[in-house]
Amino acid sequence: LVDRPLLIGASTHPGEEELLLRVLRRLQGEVPTLLLLLAPRHPQRFLDVEQLLIRGEWRYQKRSQSPTRMKTEVEVFLLDTLGELSSFYHSAALTFVGGSLVKGPGGHSVVEPALSRTPVCFGPYTRNFSMVVEQLINANGGFEVRQEEDFYRQALPFFTNPHHAQEIGQRAYEVMKRGQGAVHRTMTVVQETLQLRDDISSTSH
Repeated sequence: LVDRPLLIGASTHPGEEELLLRVLRRLQGEVPTLLLLLAPRHPQRFLDVEQLLIRGEWRYQKRSQSPTRMKTEVEVFLLDTLGELSSFYHSAALTFVGGSLVKGPGGHSVVEPALSRTPVCFGPYTRNFSMVVEQLINANGGFEVRQEEDFYRQALPFFTNPHHAQEIGQRAYEVMKRGQGAVHRTMTVVQETLQLRDDISSTSH
């Protein structure tokens, strides 16, 4: 489905999509064929993110309406389905893991993209996966971003130098494999906690 340089915005929250779109516009100056895949964390936000794309006059396509073919002119692919995100990680040159640029969520899992040999980046708020994130940074398998200029500068080499993306992705994978037992246990606890939080949030609205 994806045969272009790909940036994934995984499990994104309000404010993160806007940053990713600004970075995409800048990166397109160097990599015109770059595609952004946006996967909002909560399904109830699919429509909000689509409206954001419409207001910005982005050429976009929704997964729910395009199961097999990607139009060549598309700039943003909106993953408005559930359970498919992990199948795209192996195609990405870089994955931004959401819930990490805003304080509340505490960051979502970096484990799946890293196990797919995909370089990962994230904001400063990663308390849910702080140990794994620290290991990724120390091994140069992932990096932290805080604002647009920082994101653009660090992301650009991943789309202009495939070897660089492969090398960093391999480092991310090796970090996960070394600590797979501990990572798996941490993931299980965190996912259960996040699911409980999501359940409580959904019942309160």
